[in-house]
Amino acid sequence: MYVGGYFTLIGGETRSRIAAIDATTGIPTSWDPGGDASVDSLALSGEVLYAGGGFQYFGGDDLQPYFAQFGIPAPTLLEVSPLSGEVGAVVTVTGYAFGTNRGTSYVSFGPAKATSYVSWTNDQVRCRVPSGATSGPVTVTTGGGTSNGIDFTMEQSAPTLSSITPSGAVNDGIVDITDLKGTSFQAGATVKLNKAGESDVTATNVNVVSNTKITCKFNLVGAALGAWNVQVENPDGKSAAKQNAFTVTQAPSGLSTWYLAEGSTSWGFDCYISIENPEDEALDARITYMTDTGEVDGGVVNLPAESQTTVNPSDVLGAKDFSTRVECLDATRTIAVDRTMAWSPAPPIFEAHNSVGVTGPATDWYLPEGSSNWGFECWLLIQNPNATDVTATVTYMIEGEGPVAFDKEISANSRRTFNMADDIGARDASIQVHCGDPVIPERAMYKDSRRMGHDSIGTTEPNTEYYLAEGTTGWGFTTYVLIQNPNDAPTDVVVIYNTTSGPVNGPAMTMPANSRQTIRVNDYMPDTDFSTSVFGTAPIIAERAMYWDNGTGEAGHDSIGMPEPHTAFFLPDGEAGGEDDGVETWTLIQNPNDEGVEVRVTYFLNGGGTPLTFTDTVGANSRKTYNMADELSERGASVQVECLTAGKKIMVERAMYWANRTAGTDTIGGFTFRSVNCRPCGESREGDPGCNQETQQAP
Repeated sequence: MYVGGYFTLIGGETRSRIAAIDATTGIPTSWDPGGDASVDSLALSGEVLYAGGGFQYFGGDDLQPYFAQFGIPAPTLLEVSPLSGEVGAVVTVTGYAFGTNRGTSYVSFGPAKATSYVSWTNDQVRCRVPSGATSGPVTVTTGGGTSNGIDFTMEQSAPTLSSITPSGAVNDGIVDITDLKGTSFQAGATVKLNKAGESDVTATNVNVVSNTKITCKFNLVGAALGAWNVQVENPDGKSAAKQNAFTVTQAPSGLSTWYLAEGSTSWGFDCYISIENPEDEALDARITYMTDTGEVDGGVVNLPAESQTTVNPSDVLGAKDFSTRVECLDATRTIAVDRTMAWSPAPPIFEAHNSVGVTGPATDWYLPEGSSNWGFECWLLIQNPNATDVTATVTYMIEGEGPVAFDKEISANSRRTFNMADDIGARDASIQVHCGDPVIPERAMYKDSRRMGHDSIGTTEPNTEYYLAEGTTGWGFTTYVLIQNPNDAPTDVVVIYNTTSGPVNGPAMTMPANSRQTIRVNDYMPDTDFSTSVFGTAPIIAERAMYWDNGTGEAGHDSIGMPEPHTAFFLPDGEAGGEDDGVETWTLIQNPNDEGVEVRVTYFLNGGGTPLTFTDTVGANSRKTYNMADELSERGASVQVECLTAGKKIMVERAMYWANRTAGTDTIGGFTFRSVNCRPCGESREGDPGCNQETQQAP
């Protein structure tokens, strides 16, 4: 406040006839214009102070006698309360010389000016923290200048949630959340689903795209049906929840639809598709081929009960590159599908590769193996089953160098083929495929003018554990384990080999961010049959490649690993004997448990008939191999493997060889968490140890 009179001393301070007093403390401020005679009246208008009295001058300046006007002095801040807050919080600023009316005056929080004011007086302002405010000094600016600053700490606002896309999914695998919408999301936020009486489902691959959008993945296998709450929690502990925002529904009980990205009946390739029907009744399946010019109807094929059926795409397509979709017309039933391609680089020598299909497209895929070096060709096949064109981002994680990314266009309902060498030259690299619309990739590799070739699907799920059932450094084989670290930080990795006599420690290493590592197992453990377990401190992916030479040139096969074991596996291709080719089919079972497990192996004959079945025990942390020729000869058969030990799960692969191992293939199988003929009621097939009623899943 301002006072005038005839005084020369006020509040213990020397002031001549006029003074500004701090209304809170009663102490005069430093303002002292100094008049020569009395001040009899004062008036404050906006940012101007008017004085009248008997004076002739102020501060030695001749002024109009008896009347003077003064600019308001710069404001002074004494207190800001509270000293921290979030956007929208009300803050009280105390001091003096703010002016009785705000006019054009304002309060600043760092670079941002307050726009919402609760009150304004000469010695106190109450306002709301503006958007854009930062931690730092709060100041008041008037016509008299800008005040001193008092530090204020910005607190992040609590997040809000407005919607989630998609808003529901079936409980048969991983769902990609493409848009979790809200406000005030922070880097490092966690996302989960929760439901009364159920364990939380914590999201993986959480990406805070912006402060209003998050993408992530939920593994819904076994999740309870019904509405779930969605919760986001920022690193500062503030959280938001949207009640009943996500709905989990029952998946069809069967693995009814399969996709195969690779396929060709051109360029000297023969191709056949194997379909396994493990159900106890006949089924029909529709086949659709996706070529570079669009879809081609492959017709409907009948699948006898408990059978293997072979389909030749060339009967419909002629010479063509293609992807394939196989759909069981009864979506509640299970089938399994894989594809074999064979070719002859120099007759009579021939080679082949094989891969199981996948049961659905996804937005992210990982393929640890890949090389356009050492004489290899490396081809990436991307199948787009969507009704619209898509753009996929292909990232090569180059061994010893780092990641490089390229965008690839794939037309609707078609497949495209990309040569790694065209993008990165001669390099060893893992591959990541990301697409906003879900797709399916595979990777095929060839060497020595295609004397050798192998192929594999990828995986959608990095995990801290990965398992590879096949592997040997004996019998003339060389085995490589390929490990991919897709994280933006290094990760520590430990490898353990499960041999026929138990576990053996393998190498340990630290992998750089977004990198790949190759292990030549023969250098660590020669002349041994084994499976492999790979453990990372952060999620990783593992794959295995095997090479051999029977005297006709190097051949090879390859398979992606699996992030977790399962109860039952299906391997559609398989044959024992054969008059011309001498086909071998080997089933590899890995038991990663600390106790032995009982397994049942069933062969479903080509064309149907009575299945052949037997049981055996696989020891703790070990692997066993089964030769189809021990049970049948001169006939094709699909394979089913079930773990009969309650609560335990296994890993299974199938390796096949032709003509004294001139050619060979390998793949993981399709898999489930329960017995095949178990219906959604949860009842198990007679003789089974019991059904855990978990939903089914495939790679």
